[in-house]
Amino acid sequence: HWAEHHGRRRVLLAGWIAAWPIPLLLYFAPDWNWVVAATVLLGVSQGMCWSMTQTSMLDLTSADERGLAIGINEFAGYAGMALAGLATGWLAHRVGSRAGLLYFGVAVIGVATLMAWRLVAETRDWVRPAPLGGELVPSTREAFVQMSWTDRRMFAVCQAGLVEKCVDALVWIFW
Repeated sequence: HWAEHHGRRRVLLAGWIAAWPIPLLLYFAPDWNWVVAATVLLGVSQGMCWSMTQTSMLDLTSADERGLAIGINEFAGYAGMALAGLATGWLAHRVGSRAGLLYFGVAVIGVATLMAWRLVAETRDWVRPAPLGGELVPSTREAFVQMSWTDRRMFAVCQAGLVEKCVDALVWIFW
């Protein structure tokens, strides 16, 4: 809704702005509550930034290229996470855990915010609305019910996605 109303670029920029306190919260954290707050902000930021990245990619691709576009986005995201892990590990070894996260976080968030502000183009206008053919667009509630319970194929896809995210979370917990 925000992307349609305010534009993808603005939501992306808001996501990066929401990330600014994260390195500071981690650096100055006197207890785990600050780490939890940083994690919540990370979720908000990632939700806005990643969603707008994918939405913008879908805006610019044709229907038969969308799977490839999302696949490239996923690959780039996970490759970026691996490189970030290496960089923060190296920095933590050199300057300490808190300082390493602070330096890396400020650098990445700063560059990303600057890029979102100066270089990213709005893609909302590239979208060509599909003809509805007399059908009404479902409400959010109707779409949720259909995706969660009515359409068995979509239920299976959503369930597989949920399991995938739970496995990712467990891997990070054990790591």
